[in-house]
Amino acid sequence: MTDKINSLRKIKIGGIDQWILIRGNDSSKPLLLLVQAGPGFPLIHETDYFEKKLHLENHFVCVYWDQRGCGKSYSKNISPDSLTLEQMVTDTNELTAYLKQQFNVGKIFIVGFSLGGTIAALSAFQIPENYRSVFVVGIDVKMDAAEQFAYSFAIEEARKRNNRKAIKELLQIGSPPHMEEKKFLTRVKWITNFGGVNRNESYNSILMSTIKNMLFSTSYNLRDVLRTIQGMTFSQKYLLPRLAELDLFKEITQLQVPVYFLQGIHDFASPYQTVYSFYEKLDARKGKRFITFNNSAHMPHYEESEKFLKVLIEGMSI
Repeated sequence: MTDKINSLRKIKIGGIDQWILIRGNDSSKPLLLLVQAGPGFPLIHETDYFEKKLHLENHFVCVYWDQRGCGKSYSKNISPDSLTLEQMVTDTNELTAYLKQQFNVGKIFIVGFSLGGTIAALSAFQIPENYRSVFVVGIDVKMDAAEQFAYSFAIEEARKRNNRKAIKELLQIGSPPHMEEKKFLTRVKWITNFGGVNRNESYNSILMSTIKNMLFSTSYNLRDVLRTIQGMTFSQKYLLPRLAELDLFKEITQLQVPVYFLQGIHDFASPYQTVYSFYEKLDARKGKRFITFNNSAHMPHYEESEKFLKVLIEGMSI
């Protein structure tokens, strides 16, 4: 009989304490590292909801990770200077090396969501021998284009719906860049309320679900909830300005790992056409696939869970 695994661990990554939760129904299954969206959004608190929607733990040993400055991994002792995309990619490389050693495997799978997709792709670009396949979900490709696209969508929808509150708030923050937390969250709020993040959820419903998942998580205590709030503010303050120049067209020209792009066609956070253009230009020497989710925005893993799981299972056979 195979062994289940459920292990919450604090380990040193990049010189600081970071937390991972390793869970699976069969410890002999392939390892899958999940890299969260951001900036500032943790993942460990969502484990039960992830499993309820996706049932990944029947097929993988899943590694959920609260990255540097997020959730359980937030500490006031973290240097703001260390909160860079480059450091988060280095952290990912280091965590992958740890997992390979712990489980005595040569390669693992990695899936990244939004900014996590960017981090996963950059990690696979730097050390391709670490990964069997990389899955990127609503990947951030070019920050300035994404910001302008999202803002234009929000202001057009606000006017179309004659939503005076939205129009007022969006005009107050002005056109991008939105590198300050308040401006960033205002834009996120309205693209979410207009269906550009999850077609079935509003900003408040996602927020309430996040709070509920934290409060009921067996991996979190009240201090961790406070850490999460502090970590979001901390991460957005220092990381947002450093993402302004993000442009994967310049940073990744080829990949030596099979890569799957999972993209909602209604995504107004990571524009569908920008992601598809990046996919077309990418020299993926071990193969690439672009999977469109016709009923999804930025969260196809929640909006079309069965199809999402099927893609990941197919990717296991590569």
